[in-house]
Amino acid sequence: MPLNRRELLSALLAAGGGVTLGAVGLPRVIETTRPARGGKWGLPKEALTLSVCGGCPAACSMRVRTVGGNAVGVSGNPLCPIGRGGLCARGAAQVEAVYDPDRLVGPVHRAHKGEDADWQAFTWDDATAAVVTKLQELQRAGRQHRVAIVLPAGSGLAHDVARVFLRQLGSPHFYTVNSLRDPAATASADLSMGLGAAWCYDLGQADHVMAFGSPILEGWLSPAWVSRVFGKGRERGRSRLDLVVVSSRLSETAAHADRWVPVKAGTEPVLALGLAHLLQREHRIDQDFVSKWVAGFDDWQDGAAHHRGLNELLRYAYTPQMVSDATGVSVPTLHSLVRGFAAAKRPLAIGEKLGATAGVFGLGAINALNVLTGRVMQTGGILPSRAAPTGPIVDAANAPALPSGSLVGPEHAPVRGVALWPALAALTDGKGEPPFDMLFIFDGSVLDAASPAAIAAIRRIPTVVSFATGLDASTSVADIVLPAPTNLEQANDVEPPPFDGRSYLAVSAAAMEPLLDTRPIVDTLLKLSAKVDGKDGGGLPAGISAAKLTRRRLDGLFAARRGLPYSSEFEEDWTRQMEEAGLWESTLHKSKDFARAVYQGGGWVDPVVHYGNPGAALLHSDRRYHLHGAGARRRAAELAMAYPVDDTDDAWLPHPEGTHEAGGTTTEFDLIPYRPRAMFGSGTPNLPSLFEQAGPVRNGAYSPWIELNPADAENLGFQQGDNARVVSDHGAVNVSVHRHPGIQPGTVAMPLMPVGDDAGRWAQKWTGGASDLLGPAAAVLVGSRLVAGTRVRIEAISGEPS
Repeated sequence: MPLNRRELLSALLAAGGGVTLGAVGLPRVIETTRPARGGKWGLPKEALTLSVCGGCPAACSMRVRTVGGNAVGVSGNPLCPIGRGGLCARGAAQVEAVYDPDRLVGPVHRAHKGEDADWQAFTWDDATAAVVTKLQELQRAGRQHRVAIVLPAGSGLAHDVARVFLRQLGSPHFYTVNSLRDPAATASADLSMGLGAAWCYDLGQADHVMAFGSPILEGWLSPAWVSRVFGKGRERGRSRLDLVVVSSRLSETAAHADRWVPVKAGTEPVLALGLAHLLQREHRIDQDFVSKWVAGFDDWQDGAAHHRGLNELLRYAYTPQMVSDATGVSVPTLHSLVRGFAAAKRPLAIGEKLGATAGVFGLGAINALNVLTGRVMQTGGILPSRAAPTGPIVDAANAPALPSGSLVGPEHAPVRGVALWPALAALTDGKGEPPFDMLFIFDGSVLDAASPAAIAAIRRIPTVVSFATGLDASTSVADIVLPAPTNLEQANDVEPPPFDGRSYLAVSAAAMEPLLDTRPIVDTLLKLSAKVDGKDGGGLPAGISAAKLTRRRLDGLFAARRGLPYSSEFEEDWTRQMEEAGLWESTLHKSKDFARAVYQGGGWVDPVVHYGNPGAALLHSDRRYHLHGAGARRRAAELAMAYPVDDTDDAWLPHPEGTHEAGGTTTEFDLIPYRPRAMFGSGTPNLPSLFEQAGPVRNGAYSPWIELNPADAENLGFQQGDNARVVSDHGAVNVSVHRHPGIQPGTVAMPLMPVGDDAGRWAQKWTGGASDLLGPAAAVLVGSRLVAGTRVRIEAISGEPS
């Protein structure tokens, strides 16, 4: 009797065949031919099955073509309202992830602590027992509250199960990392609007978008959705979407813009405040909106104290000439920019970045343009997020209470959205106790090119468990890997993080059987939960399956009586109009029929966006948008917390964080880290097609490069393709030089890639990048890297980049 796949893998591992698919050999795992019915040989069966893309948190629905049960291609699901049949490059590469030769064929562990320790294979029973033993040891020691889980942003069944599992233990440490949003976006929305999530952008309805260094078309927010709505916006005739990009680098987004305005590195918030000054001076501010809904624009009283508002700060600190001197943008250009923005019917300012940030107050400066022109809860403006009304997976009576406490202690700001890895580095200086005793990591994508200090902090945690599918940045710090299957090999239940003000939930069954001995994260957590005693006796129901938990979540959608399963654009628009008129009614009258339709379509969407009432988006007690941080400032005083912010009014108003005069010498440059297109998101980075798309064509795909202004290159004596060494106070990288006229003088742009020391064979070819040069996090409140926060030198070398 032939062995099944799991028995085959166990036999290979027992014989020392290796722990990765490449060592085992794909032909020994996959059946390339199989008999047809009746035992006769024939053509393998071909099928088209729905799945959910695992390339980033956006959760686009996709169609998977299988031949003989093996995935051979993917395409977008035309019913998916996010991409409408489109996929980004990372989505198209998901088949590569299935057959990645550096996938782990089963659970592995290190024989001893240390990055140089070899991996050893063990069974799922032994792996689960090892993790449970460590959890029980922490429980006996009263340290179960020091267990943490980090997953990609968004929601879904895995998030719900992880939260309940941690509550069962008695730990509050559940964290998410959103690779598609600016690290400061959530905290900025929290301080200004009281939101628990980053605000959304109604990009599809805007007619004039001003992007301040935002990589709108390079993997930001939701790549397939952005590409679709941007393309539709360019075809609207008289209301055509105009794009203006203000940045220090001619990015792909800037190259597609109607106008590119080059500025000195990191000065985008200065320019935004200069435009706000002109809006104020030319009486183009929406005074009715500001007086009713905005706090902190005019001076205000707090008890007996008088505080200066943004109005006064703009009047004297951001005059056109001062802004021109700081940014390098001429005064006439400033006037033309503000008049174009103010003349538009539906203008929208966007300041989010990837790989770096303008900071909470820098984003506040850019978003002030939306606020002062009344673009909150308006068509084409900024919107609050709306979660899908899924049902709870645990009855309220049996749900253990979430314990108090947080990683962020008195020396850090108690705002939502604080970046985890900079906080780890800040809390552990190599001498004190690590913040966790046990850390579960989704995969290397949540490390997000973490700094060497953060990686060192993670390695000091006694037990690190990764759910990675194969070798990546997370396995370089892990002690145990419990490998998950790819999204194509498992059932999916994913709610993407908010991006356009609508609610989504993507679901699917497995498109193919697991190729290797892997288990979904939900199944692993359910197994661990069943073997660990709960702190309050509550937790996940014993013996329940992931499928039943997803059904509970879908029952909540059915009971909410809004939205519809993924369907055609006509059906979606019809449901939206009916729902807005209060006439919503579904033809699906039973919960099981509704669930079946959701699976058949690939998900559920509520297409309604509630425009017009800013108070619905402003969740502070006074129902106002806070241009100042006085509320957080008061809370800091109440809790005797020390914020890393000066105790002055100006420090709590929108302002540029960490900017300085760019350039100044012929040997020192501002480092601008950026994400190449497709090198973002979740899952393994070990996808050769993405590396081949990332680099300049003339300079190759895998070796690091820099983009340097031709005048600077000439001064340094560099020609196109020359080798050089980029040196900062924190590291050095050998690169090739790419002369780029779209880079501002005095700056050098360098890609930031999500690879690690223990990455797969293709990712290992990437020999360095901006993450090796970046210093400690600098943005106040969130601890994320600032644009132009690192200075570098460029030196000539001979030989190949290494």
